[in-house]
Amino acid sequence: MNTSMIENDKKNKQQYYNNVSQMLNSFMQSQFESTISKFEKASLPSNSPLHSLMNVGISKLEKTTFAPENISSINTTPTKVAEETPIEMVAQPEILEPPQIQSMGGDKDVQSIIQRASQKHGVPVALINAVIKQESNFNPKAVSHAGAQGLMQLMPRTGKAYGCNDPFDAEQNVMAGTKFMGDLLTKYKGDVTLALAGYNAGPGNVAKYGNKVPPFKETQNYVVKVGKYYQANLQAIEKSTSTFAKTETNVGNQS
Repeated sequence: MNTSMIENDKKNKQQYYNNVSQMLNSFMQSQFESTISKFEKASLPSNSPLHSLMNVGISKLEKTTFAPENISSINTTPTKVAEETPIEMVAQPEILEPPQIQSMGGDKDVQSIIQRASQKHGVPVALINAVIKQESNFNPKAVSHAGAQGLMQLMPRTGKAYGCNDPFDAEQNVMAGTKFMGDLLTKYKGDVTLALAGYNAGPGNVAKYGNKVPPFKETQNYVVKVGKYYQANLQAIEKSTSTFAKTETNVGNQS
């Protein structure tokens, strides 16, 4: 770098420091004048200790200036942050996901809804799946000759009573149907056969025949078929869970 360039660089820096100095001193002057104004408005007695203290403070403030040479000594270089020491990657044991609950059909979205409905209303997943299998074979748009609709084949009046405004919406239909089934299980003290009979023929008919399965061929066949699906699902769930538990134990022993 030649001499003229060095001189220009020095002049530019000096001009910068002068400008900053003027701005800071102007700011301090305005602060000083503001403080004086407030002090005068306070009208403190001359013999007051606070009056003497304020005089000392104002005197120091009045003498405070920012000289260009002081500004040039300010360190504006950013502090370098120490780099983190990389952590050695440690091989982690394989984490097994719990098995998917076996069902008679339906996609993952429907099974997810069934899981939530089961947890919310206390009805076994295997039983909800069994009812849906028999009622609609997992067709969310199914409509029966009697007018029952959706996955769990709710009659319009029953669906609305249980908060289902759109029977063809899988979430609403399964939630409403599961809640209905939960109420029936409670009513019949956990008797799945009577709950299924009530779901198919209505609680009124179950009561009419002495809290027994009504002598309707459709209802009697319904109870038998859904009961078989229910047992098959329970066995599938038990087998799947048992297989998962054994696999998880083997992985744990190897780690």
